[in-house]
Amino acid sequence: MKLLEIMQLATATITLVAVIWHIAEMKSQIIKYTDTVVASLHNRIYDNDKKFEVFVTRFEERKEFVNYQLHGLDEKLNHKFQRLMDEIQTLKLEIKDLKRNEDSN
Repeated sequence: MKLLEIMQLATATITLVAVIWHIAEMKSQIIKYTDTVVASLHNRIYDNDKKFEVFVTRFEERKEFVNYQLHGLDEKLNHKFQRLMDEIQTLKLEIKDLKRNEDSN
């Protein structure tokens, strides 16, 4: 082999090693970036999960409060309705008594 061929072969080998080195470096950067993105997504998912848990807890509390208030309002309405029915019954009896008194006079 001649010196020129040896130099060309050495240059080609060095270039090939440099290209492989560059590819390995890019692969390392891609893996590092991917790990960063995965960690970021993991944190965002965890944060959203916690926020969702808080939302569900608040929703359940509000739902329970609203149900409690509705039950209270139902009780009030039933009580008012019962009082009204009692009052109507009393008025009916009074009207009957008045009619009897008028008829007897």
